[in-house]
Amino acid sequence: MTAGLRRTNIRKLHNAELAVCVVGAGINGAVSAAALAAQGVRVALIDKGDFGGATSSQSSNLAWGGIKYLESREFGLVAKLCKSRNHLAASYPSTVWEIRFLTTIKKSFRLPALLVFLGALFYWAIGRFKTRAPRYLSPAALKRREPLIEVSEASAGIEYSDRHLHDNDARFVFGFVRKAIDYGAVVASYVEATAATRDRDSWAITCGDTVGRDTINFSAKALINACGPEVNRFNELTGVKTEHSHALSKGIHLINIGDEIIELAKSLGADVDEKYRTWYGEPDDRTRDEFFHQARLMALDAMTDTRSSEPLPIRFWRRYGNEAFEMLERIREDPTTAERMIETAEYLRCEIEHTARREMTVKLDDFLPRRSKISLVIRQRDFLQSPGLLEACRVFFAEDAEAWLREYIDTTSHRRQS
Repeated sequence: MTAGLRRTNIRKLHNAELAVCVVGAGINGAVSAAALAAQGVRVALIDKGDFGGATSSQSSNLAWGGIKYLESREFGLVAKLCKSRNHLAASYPSTVWEIRFLTTIKKSFRLPALLVFLGALFYWAIGRFKTRAPRYLSPAALKRREPLIEVSEASAGIEYSDRHLHDNDARFVFGFVRKAIDYGAVVASYVEATAATRDRDSWAITCGDTVGRDTINFSAKALINACGPEVNRFNELTGVKTEHSHALSKGIHLINIGDEIIELAKSLGADVDEKYRTWYGEPDDRTRDEFFHQARLMALDAMTDTRSSEPLPIRFWRRYGNEAFEMLERIREDPTTAERMIETAEYLRCEIEHTARREMTVKLDDFLPRRSKISLVIRQRDFLQSPGLLEACRVFFAEDAEAWLREYIDTTSHRRQS
């Protein structure tokens, strides 16, 4: 079941003539593909592994305003980062949540505690007061706020806010992948670019399907290297030499990147629709209100498992956006799909069916830590012992369920040993 969408896209890739090929489906590649596809550009997005499967699944999950740059007096950078953070929070109100931090200021710290607090106030002001105000805490108040903190050497504590992704980072990446697919991009995971040569005004690209063992050939007028830490290796493969060297970064400007890619594609001759279409953000308020209205009419709240951390309507909307309507329809058709399939995890049968059909889950490792965050928050021995896990594998992999489950167990066991 899960292989259908990927197989269809791989067929589309064979001998295709595209405007742009994006290599690497981490956050930068996914954003690039979504931005281009929304403007009508014929684009492909490929990755030798899963979407958001490497660096982009190892982030801090923070949407950060850059508080540390205040000490080096990079106020312009902090203002820019806070603006990006606020824009992201406004665009994804269900996903990008405020989070509070506690900082202990030791008596031996190089700056007075009051000055650090004034810095936190300044950070709040630069951020246009879009979060809760910072607080100055005495050692006793800090201990009351969090009993685990050791305060014997503390002169004071500071509490301040930033933002974070409520769900996992790879899930956020896949939202852009899904947006690219919805706008017509040809997207496939586990497809590795093995050769790319410039031929007149286009690139001739050869890829290997690392699952199906097939060879795929197609062309693209422009090639975007979004390979993250492997960007230099891919440049060597393609024979590209750059004027600048590449440094690894711990953060990116999502919006601030998508728009730049559109402009670069224009300069390279890509046929870009001048009518701007939004490629990021949640559906509008009217759509959201309609979803929650329908959820109320079918009493979806009452179907929430008593072990769940939040009501079903909120979770569905945050995870799936427009596609949350499909969950409602599936539950109307068959109320048993509102039951948990994996006993220890907050994922319902209808969600796993949706993931199999729409989210290109090729391996179990794609689902457990990335499409969901099951393996990130539940002990492995607990979910591996669940009979529902094999049932979920049957939804994903049909007759190959046991083989893929064994592959996951063997792979994770090898990781632990190494």
